[in-house]
Amino acid sequence: MTQEKRKPIMMVYRDNDAYSKYMPQLVKKLKDEGYEVELKIFPRETEEKDISAWANENKAQFVGKEVTSDGTLLRALKSTNKSTNGGYVYYPLETFKEEFNCDWQGLDQYLDSAVRTILERKLESEVFGSKYEHKDIGTDKDNNGQEDPKIASDIFQNLIRYVVKKTGLPEKVLVAPHCLTDHAPYSEEYKNKTERKSVIDSQAAEEIRADLIRAGIPGERITLSLNQGETASWVIRDRHNRVIYSCLNFETNPNALDLPLPLPNAFNYLIKRGLIELEKGDDEQIVETIERNISGVIARIYEKRKEKEQK
Repeated sequence: MTQEKRKPIMMVYRDNDAYSKYMPQLVKKLKDEGYEVELKIFPRETEEKDISAWANENKAQFVGKEVTSDGTLLRALKSTNKSTNGGYVYYPLETFKEEFNCDWQGLDQYLDSAVRTILERKLESEVFGSKYEHKDIGTDKDNNGQEDPKIASDIFQNLIRYVVKKTGLPEKVLVAPHCLTDHAPYSEEYKNKTERKSVIDSQAAEEIRADLIRAGIPGERITLSLNQGETASWVIRDRHNRVIYSCLNFETNPNALDLPLPLPNAFNYLIKRGLIELEKGDDEQIVETIERNISGVIARIYEKRKEKEQK
């Protein structure tokens, strides 16, 4: 694929700790590889309604480009078949691609996959009973760039076992349902359901509860809600949910942990807390994996396009 045939890559996302750390390096690497990259970064405090207003007013900017974004963009673009019962429906990908004559890739999925390559190596010696073969999701022709929920569940359980080994069993774990289906893997698993958003978030919370029990945390120590004034030893939440500020008391429990999802956010939090140590080259490997996924999908898109033209 020659550089002249490449569409510009438009990256759109709402900032967070993981994106702040890796996206500048990724943009530089893509530009070094000869891609034209356009950026639209929303500050982390931006309300989704404001992202929605921008997205619907600026749809023309997506036309004919390789759009790489977080899931917030697809939620912000209001679908014409959005359910009327309070469900949280993503803008259909095929509609998005057809309407704007563009292609779309998910930053959350790629960052999650890249972080997993590092976690596999760090956790294997301590907690993995068996090892599955890792595949970059962008270069795996059998899955369309989406994370396998079973693999996501396995790595989450092993991460919990690792943290327990480092810190001991928590007295109380709050799994906060609100926003849990905003990100992979739960966004993929639940995005086509028609129940109210609060219902599918609670279903995802039950999945996490089951994973915690499989990882060795007693079920009676896990709750999906707290009474007023109660605190927890751990909070597992989506990064869009700010519940942490009222549910963890670091003064009385210095070992309290906030584990924000998706996986890259929990990974970065544990690094900051000194529970995971990065080795030289780990950050570079994460960026290289994301770039390889993006380039791999673009190459596949052009390959399919070429095959169509030759028929």
